[in-house]
Amino acid sequence: MQQEQKKRLLEVLRSLKKNRPVLRTPGLSQNEFFLLYHMREHLHRQGEDSMRIGDLHHCTHTSLPAVSQSLGVLEAKGFVVRSTDPGDRRSVKVSLTPEGDEAIETALEKARNFLNRLETKLGAENMEQLITLMEQLSEALDALWEEDAGERRNEWTAKKERQP
Repeated sequence: MQQEQKKRLLEVLRSLKKNRPVLRTPGLSQNEFFLLYHMREHLHRQGEDSMRIGDLHHCTHTSLPAVSQSLGVLEAKGFVVRSTDPGDRRSVKVSLTPEGDEAIETALEKARNFLNRLETKLGAENMEQLITLMEQLSEALDALWEEDAGERRNEWTAKKERQP
């Protein structure tokens, strides 16, 4: 990649970060929005009214402590309820409250309107290309993150082996 391309890409990434608030909904952080979104999608897809916190952790690709912390905030807001799994007393399940369902529906409506406006600006064909490229970017970034995590593990192991 040429130097000019690197500059342009860094500027685009900065601009994307700066423009993230367009999808924000009052009363919901971005993490809370995506937790509620994935939770609702999973529950509808599975035809269930609750899900294990571990499953939410896996479908959001978010660390378990981060999921647990966000759920605590959402629970305090009255958007979710935690309960012990009757089939496994060690497992905790979480379900959406009517207020949580309403909050995510309001946020999704705002997001849909924004995305419709974006498609009007870009056109359907460009929008499809953008989605495809962003999916590829996401996969590439995930792969690089895994490579870096492997390198960090190797460095940590080597450091531990050198210690007396």
